[in-house]
Amino acid sequence: MDIKNVVAGAGTPAGSEAPKSQKQQPQKKKQAKGVKVKSREHEKIFNEAKKLALHDSTDDADDDWNIDTSEEAMLARRNAELSGMLGNIAASSMSQYELSQSFRTIVRSSQSQKDKLIALREHQKRENFGSTRLCELIFDASFDKHIATQLGKQVSAAKGILQEVATTSDTQKVIIGKLEQLTCRNKLLSSFKDILFAFYDAEILEEDEICDWYNVPTPQYVTQE
Repeated sequence: MDIKNVVAGAGTPAGSEAPKSQKQQPQKKKQAKGVKVKSREHEKIFNEAKKLALHDSTDDADDDWNIDTSEEAMLARRNAELSGMLGNIAASSMSQYELSQSFRTIVRSSQSQKDKLIALREHQKRENFGSTRLCELIFDASFDKHIATQLGKQVSAAKGILQEVATTSDTQKVIIGKLEQLTCRNKLLSSFKDILFAFYDAEILEEDEICDWYNVPTPQYVTQE
């Protein structure tokens, strides 16, 4: 006699077999219990999410955003928020004319040089432009068609700020280029040499940058006229 059959048939009348339904019943109950628990937990999570969505809803009861917790809906809401933020940024940006006028007001005000620089850099940060554009705006705000006859006055008023911002080769080239543009526009070419050296004497422009410009001219500013 096979020992496995003896062990399997222990407690069972000879020649009879345990009902299959009795053997499988505990397993069925366990499976049913597991399904029920999972369903209850899922329902609980869903109800909590729905409560949160309804809690954050607006007065518009027909607004589908408040009850749609799908990934697509959340992504769409996020994109809408970003679009609104970008719209606010665009609305708050200044036009070029407004920016130029604001720089002119700051540069020609009676504020200290430190306060002027703080205000100008705040504009730079808010409007998101670089150091070369900053130099262009400061130059345009500081100098005009009277530069030849008011050279000492205009250079003296602007030198403190330009010494702080025109500290790289690129920003130095911007200053020289703007000088070319201003003198060409106002037919002051005969005064260009004197104006250029006034900027050098005021320590706004460096000798090396003037020599580099002389050897390799950059006509981008004068060709814009």
